[in-house]
Amino acid sequence: EGRRLFNVGRPLHDGTRRVAALQALVAAAPEHTLVVGAGDDLEAFSYLAAGALDRQRPVSWAAYQRLGLHGLAPGPAEAAFGLAGLAAEGQRHRVPVLGANLPNAPFPGFALHAVGEAQVLLIGLTDPALPRAARQGFGDTLPSDPALAVRQARQAARSQLGRAPDLVVG
Repeated sequence: EGRRLFNVGRPLHDGTRRVAALQALVAAAPEHTLVVGAGDDLEAFSYLAAGALDRQRPVSWAAYQRLGLHGLAPGPAEAAFGLAGLAAEGQRHRVPVLGANLPNAPFPGFALHAVGEAQVLLIGLTDPALPRAARQGFGDTLPSDPALAVRQARQAARSQLGRAPDLVVG
């Protein structure tokens, strides 16, 4: 039985044809599909008004919601307005934000999803080697070692499931 994983990376800037194509792929087998965002996909600041939210950003969040994103790992663009702001945006648009290696982040580090009959552990990871300028939106939160975060998420998932997940995506 096939399983499909789609990573959404910048399709929202390419117009509605790519979003429609992704929606069609998901609709063909929703119970066997995970849609994830690897981060640094959202618009941040406006080019027209310095310091203001880019007007495309809410449209991109709405597209993520329509795609049924199962998890979004935060990159610099997502965190541009702070981690608390990112958590609020994710909740408002019903898009789960995941950050396993962001200590004390206001969102979970991982999520478990049933994909077909498989239990999939989806882990959000942020690059710990981000340059200082790119980390401004993260405030005092520095991304920790992703390998350690993955081990901790796998242990927590094993406790929840009573067994190891069938697949780990991070």
